[in-house]
Amino acid sequence: MSQVHRTSVCTSQPLPSEAEAGMTVPLKVRVSCDQGCDLRGRPVHVVASDEIVASSELADHDGTGCETELLLRLPKHVGDHTWRVLFPEHETEACVHEESAYPLCFKTIPHACSMAVWDVPSAVSRAGELQVNVGVRCSAGCQLTGRVVEVHDELGKKVGEGVLGDTPLDGTGALYWTAIGLSAPTHEGVHARTSFFAVAGMELPHESATAAFSFRTDNPREHRATVRVVEERTRTPAGGVEVRCGPYRASTDERGVAQLALPTGTFELSIRKDGLQAQPFTVVITEDLSVDVEAAAVPTRAELNARVFKDYPWG
Repeated sequence: MSQVHRTSVCTSQPLPSEAEAGMTVPLKVRVSCDQGCDLRGRPVHVVASDEIVASSELADHDGTGCETELLLRLPKHVGDHTWRVLFPEHETEACVHEESAYPLCFKTIPHACSMAVWDVPSAVSRAGELQVNVGVRCSAGCQLTGRVVEVHDELGKKVGEGVLGDTPLDGTGALYWTAIGLSAPTHEGVHARTSFFAVAGMELPHESATAAFSFRTDNPREHRATVRVVEERTRTPAGGVEVRCGPYRASTDERGVAQLALPTGTFELSIRKDGLQAQPFTVVITEDLSVDVEAAAVPTRAELNARVFKDYPWG
């Protein structure tokens, strides 16, 4: 009569308690014989109910047990699951190795999604047109090409939609995006909008996502302000300077010139660029206007940081 050897199964790399539905995850399994037998080449299965969902052969033996790694494709639906790792009984001329099993309890959850909205104009003419960029990213990096993104107003009415493009935004791993054109309200004020990512009909379960943004509508921008920024001491044009006139803004070109379309009104004009400084002042817009701004050179943030580092009392 053959000797009976007991075996035991465990995981040396456990399965996460929660994982996104439909994902492939690695699982390292270890099987030991109470008599120290080398079990290399013997099969190990992962079983869901009575169905084998993954199999591998034991490969690595360290004197006390054997290991192998399996890749598990998790269920595509959300819920709690109980699988088991099974080492089947097998018989040799010398002995019988008993069957042993190890439970795998885990939960599959929807893929999390995040949204971003950018290039939202700060101000738009009443009844004018604007365009915003909307992007969606899945936490698992799923391809979202062709999915629809909607924009709703404060009352929940759909006011625009777009279809996510074929490729992710440059510099991102999986942010699929689209440009959405919108019509501005006919009355002045600040208006809130919300973008929605609908997940119905996707192969794998995903959580819906939203992102809020806002913009202001003003009177029609009938006038043009031309702002020229020069360095005070050298009189050279200053390019790349942000010019703000109330909520409106633009950047100077290589000639130091920025042009802004503005409605009739009174605004504070200011500039911003690291290493340049000028005092804000008020402009009254009733017609097209040209303004010169003399900016003083000041230490940049990097220079200030270096100065602080140099003067720090290190002891």
